[in-house]
Amino acid sequence: MKRRKTQGFVGENKLKDSIVSLLAAAKVKVQEFNAEVITPAVDRGRDLTKQAKQNLQALAEHPRVIKAKEVTSASAEKMLAVAKSYFPSSAKEFWAVDIAPDGIRLARLSLNDEQDDEDDDGPQYCLRDYYRASFDVDLSKRNSADSDRVKLEVLRSLLERAGVKNKDVVLSINGEHVFTRVRTLLPVPRSKVAQSVKYQIQQQIPFGLDDLYIDYEVMKVNTDGSYQVLMAAIKQSVVDRFIEILTAAECRVHGVTIAGIAAYNWLKWLGAINSTTTPTALVLVRAGVGEIFLEIVCEVDNQFHFTRPLKITSSDKLQAARVKLEQENKKLSEAGQEVKKIPELTEMIATEVVSKVSQSFSYFRSIPGGKAIKQVMVFGAEAISERMGGVYLEDLLTDQLGLQVVYPNILRELTIKDGDILDPDQMAVVLGLALSCQQNAAIEINLLPKTKLQQAVSAVTGK
Repeated sequence: MKRRKTQGFVGENKLKDSIVSLLAAAKVKVQEFNAEVITPAVDRGRDLTKQAKQNLQALAEHPRVIKAKEVTSASAEKMLAVAKSYFPSSAKEFWAVDIAPDGIRLARLSLNDEQDDEDDDGPQYCLRDYYRASFDVDLSKRNSADSDRVKLEVLRSLLERAGVKNKDVVLSINGEHVFTRVRTLLPVPRSKVAQSVKYQIQQQIPFGLDDLYIDYEVMKVNTDGSYQVLMAAIKQSVVDRFIEILTAAECRVHGVTIAGIAAYNWLKWLGAINSTTTPTALVLVRAGVGEIFLEIVCEVDNQFHFTRPLKITSSDKLQAARVKLEQENKKLSEAGQEVKKIPELTEMIATEVVSKVSQSFSYFRSIPGGKAIKQVMVFGAEAISERMGGVYLEDLLTDQLGLQVVYPNILRELTIKDGDILDPDQMAVVLGLALSCQQNAAIEINLLPKTKLQQAVSAVTGK
């Protein structure tokens, strides 16, 4: 693979948005960003100090500035200092933390030290560390406090076993917590896109904007000046709970993203997803002891188009069957007999999973830009095979929906250094998350607001 220049945790569009927003706050009018705009824009800022002009110029070149469109201070020096404070100087020291329904996974990537030539065809990254631990309890039966306590205990144990000293982390969470939509926004100045996104979200979510953390990604600027945008919103209380867990483990959280997006980013970087001729979907299975979640991501014409989270065990019919199974097994257990499975339940789970996938693909085909999905990649399905009576989801999708299932090797562009035994079927999320610490990702969503980031870091550092 040809080596790529890394930037680390920030996309080109968000860097552009940051610069445009900061210049606007400094009363320098910039409608759009291009390679030549920064120097003349700074020159026009006659009311700025010489240092402020230099800082604005430095901002254009800074490799790890995330968007700062919420910064309102007119002081360019202060704005630049805030922007630079978001992340440590070395992206290599970030740990990716994937808190999944079944357990926690830690990973850390670094550039291969021996690979210095940009045209070198060897693996670009080394998986320096990979560790995982299971919850081994049904968190769906625990209240929030008990569930969080279990996660904290597992996380602390895992960090200790991995020997993590620098606890600067980025986090992925299940898509079930996040509202996502892809929408086309009317042509507006780039600095007004964030306002348009908030308006769109306000129309579709029964919560006030003050109760949400919001981020977005401009995926495409159309020829008429309109924007194709992925919008994401999450209730503040959900993110805050995860931050409390990680802070209690003395971690400094620098980013929160969606599991399905992280997995998509890894596959996209590998070149495993190429929908130029065949509309393709990623089906990510995230299964805990008592719950099954799916995250579906669809791509058409090499462009991200759709994502949808699904909770399988939310079905009333499945829940009733599960209660019946538990009651019968309790009686068997009390009588000293071996517990058993109800064949009807495993069949119901398989039917429900395939039905949800089929419904999602049908819906995607009906929306603007959607097409019939022909090819799928499935990850995590081994975790639910036993619950479906030993049947594999990949076989069901082929036999019942006529889909072509492909099996990319997600470790093929890595050298492996240290850690636990690898489980590739479950690693796409944490690898995509770790990748975002090293370079630009295909889709960059960070649901951790700057104020919450600063609070999280301060709680650990005392600064």
